[in-house]
Amino acid sequence: MNVHRMFNSVLQTWAVDVLSLRSRGLDRPSTRKGRGRAESAKLPQRKAA
Repeated sequence: MNVHRMFNSVLQTWAVDVLSLRSRGLDRPSTRKGRGRAESAKLPQRKAA
């Protein structure tokens, strides 16, 4: 299998996944339920200039 066909195969799979997520409204960042640590979800604060 050459590189072009491999790329097209991956691209088609990705497109199907994106369209599936979009149809369910899950293609945007959102709050997720999980057991992760709260600290890991926080972004570092920038210091004022």
